[in-house]
Amino acid sequence: LAVRFTVAASEGDADAPAVTLTCSYLPNLQVVTVKHALSTDAEEPTLLSDMYPNDNGVLSPNPSSDYLALSPGTLVFSDKKTQGRAFGWAQSLGGLHYLPRPTGGAAAA
Repeated sequence: LAVRFTVAASEGDADAPAVTLTCSYLPNLQVVTVKHALSTDAEEPTLLSDMYPNDNGVLSPNPSSDYLALSPGTLVFSDKKTQGRAFGWAQSLGGLHYLPRPTGGAAAA
């Protein structure tokens, strides 16, 4: 499932580039990814990165997807190799919520 929408400047500002966002749901990983493109030929790889602190969309926000990778934290998202990045804010927009990741250390018994 993918949804594509374009955000453009108002009619009076013809010089501003339009941004096209493609949101995709990946059912096997249970995450939403976002890929962007500018109407100009310019590349801006960090356009959506860090809109929120520590949310660059590279690591999966779903802790259960770590079990699909060879080792925890090795499943990474990128604009060129995958269908976009898995930003935390995109999960919220898609209605997806996950348990927090374990912080390490032994669990108290």
